[in-house]
Amino acid sequence: MIFLRSASLLAFTTALASCSPTDQGVGTTFSDSAGVRLAVAESPLWGPTDGWRVTADPVLQIGAFEGPAEYLFSHLVGAVRLSDGRIVVADRGSADLRFFGPGGEFSQRVGGDGEGPGEFRRLEFIGLMQGDSLATYDGSLRRV
Repeated sequence: MIFLRSASLLAFTTALASCSPTDQGVGTTFSDSAGVRLAVAESPLWGPTDGWRVTADPVLQIGAFEGPAEYLFSHLVGAVRLSDGRIVVADRGSADLRFFGPGGEFSQRVGGDGEGPGEFRRLEFIGLMQGDSLATYDGSLRRV
């Protein structure tokens, strides 16, 4: 985790350092801190009606209170979206990863309760790595 945070910070500061004076936005102040250029947004660049909005209705919904078992979750750990639009949901309760198409249709389930390869005792984390590789962490077995 420390490596990811450091890499993210490095990428962010590199992006900031590459800004030229013509990139300075209204409401943004720039300063230098030990040779690192910092940008602080003092006010937004858009008006009250120009910002992002969240719709009242979800664009995609995966999961239900009743219905097919593939859509019932008992203890969600997290979800990631793969580059092809598929969504992978990790459920600690069933100790599995469930794959859904871009439109939310179930495609496959992997994992399960156990100590063997691809099985989990206490699934605690799912993350997306380079090349659509998935990383999971089992807190009981202490393995990634």
